[in-house]
Amino acid sequence: MALLHQTSRLKRPTLKEMVDGQRERLPEKLWPNSKTTIPALMDILLNPTYGFTTDALATCSNEHQVRGTLSPSSGVSNTACLQAPHKRTLHLYVADNRTGSKSTVAFEATIADRIGCAPGEWRVMASHVLEELQKSPSPISGQGPIKIGVPDPFNSDFTAFFVESSVRKLTSACPNPTHLVVGASNRSTLTLRVEYVTRCAAVHSLMYDEVSSDNDAASPSDSLPDFRPLDVARERFGIPPPRRQNNIKATAAQYLNNLVKSRPGYKAFVNSRHAVLQNPNIPTVWKFAAAFKDEFYEKDFSEIIGKSNKSGKRVTKKMIRIALAMGETSFREAEEGVRLLNVYGSGAEHEAAGVVNEVNTERDVALGKGALLRFLQEWERNHSV
Repeated sequence: MALLHQTSRLKRPTLKEMVDGQRERLPEKLWPNSKTTIPALMDILLNPTYGFTTDALATCSNEHQVRGTLSPSSGVSNTACLQAPHKRTLHLYVADNRTGSKSTVAFEATIADRIGCAPGEWRVMASHVLEELQKSPSPISGQGPIKIGVPDPFNSDFTAFFVESSVRKLTSACPNPTHLVVGASNRSTLTLRVEYVTRCAAVHSLMYDEVSSDNDAASPSDSLPDFRPLDVARERFGIPPPRRQNNIKATAAQYLNNLVKSRPGYKAFVNSRHAVLQNPNIPTVWKFAAAFKDEFYEKDFSEIIGKSNKSGKRVTKKMIRIALAMGETSFREAEEGVRLLNVYGSGAEHEAAGVVNEVNTERDVALGKGALLRFLQEWERNHSV
């Protein structure tokens, strides 16, 4: 039968009698006595290791209905306690030390186990706590990498951090340790403390206008009520002003991003990214990427952004890849494919009928860019010029 739940509504004498009714399930050293607390009795009844059943509740229910301790008006019946035995209401107290804000959240937490716990204590998965917190009306928000911890059990002035992540990826982060211990109490609570990974690093990220992975997070002024102008912040934390070349590079990258979107064929290029293409459609995709690289690779930043003075900084292949939203492998594949087509493809100096036929072949099941590139590479090995 199902294990007991919601035992917090019952008085201590009732809980003790429920344990005494099936005492044979417990090791003798755990038998309750006059000093056994309510949380300890609840843990005994709810621990699946001991296998307490609803028979204990039925026996006590019949007895106490006579005594008047357990009545219909109390809201507890033989079946009221038959809900999921591994759930408890957990109250989170969240202190966000980035902003000075404090909030509380309550949710039904799943009891993971009681490994290494003192009487009355239980463990909950840290990832479960983070997921429920972020689903609540008071989720953690803001920018920058953060870390979350709990007060050290031996000295509450110190914090034991268990996760470090960006805010947006918090629910998919890997906590270490994986479990949190909830103390023995009639009211199950956990206190969480939120900090920047390092305050200087967070301010540095804001000052340099780096692209954050938390695009949907609050603005700096929302997450930091006492946010200061950048020049004051730099002086306060001893961070030098950003070098001019960093700003120029960011501007050039933005211009490249805008330029590629305005080129003819961009929409078809974007739609091909995650598709397995037929051979006749592949050269167009390769040539779009290669043509963009040929036009802007190693150009001075000033030529991209329309400045008259040379910056001395040139466009790199990485900047072009980012503008095209291509990985290194697919970018190299496009470069190599265009090179081979320029040697053996239609209209090339060494045009090969076998290559032209393969490029124009459509199959019932498309083989994709990788297969066509391997064909071209094999052709070159066998027909070098």
